[in-house]
Amino acid sequence: MRSGAKKIGWIDRTGAFVIPPLELERSGPFSDGVAIVGLGLRLGFIDRKGALKWMDGADGLDEFSEGLAAIYWDRSRGCGYIDKAGRTAIAAGFAVCGIFSEGLAAAGSEGKVGFIDRTGKFVVQPRYRSVESFFEGLAKVEGDNGVGFIDRTGKPAFPATFADAMNYSDGLAAVQSGELWGFIDKQGTMRISPRFERGNIRMYFRGGMAPAQEPGGKVGYIGPDGRWVIRPQFEYGYAPTAEGVANVRLADSNRWTYIDRTGRVLWK
Repeated sequence: MRSGAKKIGWIDRTGAFVIPPLELERSGPFSDGVAIVGLGLRLGFIDRKGALKWMDGADGLDEFSEGLAAIYWDRSRGCGYIDKAGRTAIAAGFAVCGIFSEGLAAAGSEGKVGFIDRTGKFVVQPRYRSVESFFEGLAKVEGDNGVGFIDRTGKPAFPATFADAMNYSDGLAAVQSGELWGFIDKQGTMRISPRFERGNIRMYFRGGMAPAQEPGGKVGYIGPDGRWVIRPQFEYGYAPTAEGVANVRLADSNRWTYIDRTGRVLWK
């Protein structure tokens, strides 16, 4: 085994190895059925059957989404996209390559970003300072007048007047108005008045709850009406998972654990 290398394998929920340990230095989580791995300067990906594909010469490799992954070469070539066989799906030539979401991916140059389809054709011309992936049919974009959202044709959903925003989830998006954050619907109407601070929290709704924190307070969870569903009591909290549990850091012990939808700590 080379210096710095180690054995990395993957287990199932019973603790049994599904993919035996391999000589690797690093690995990412499985996404779209594959995981990004590295050994020295080599980058590649592995599928759930343990088939490993190296992309020699690549400077960077993003996680797969919708069957494609952004791959980064040297500055002269830029980035493009490969499929799960390692074949070129969209030729390199961009300075910015985002992940595919809802059939589109951010692409362009620094300071001029738009969205391409799976053929590499721009469906939203590169005219924004920055963009994020599409979620629930809308994408966050930053232009000269502020932050707003566009649809898949590039049409603004409403005027871009916010200082910052997060992606839509469960029909709502957190937005910054002044120094505080609230939530808007897909018409841009403020549904939860700005009263939260940003901190490091990703304020996404999932299953009817979102983590939130009022200035100087602890983290709790609110419902779509803005009322506390779980009273503020945590140092940090993530949005609930699809299984209905949320990862939180306890205020009294500073330890990480999980809670259910009622706020009950599952273990300490």
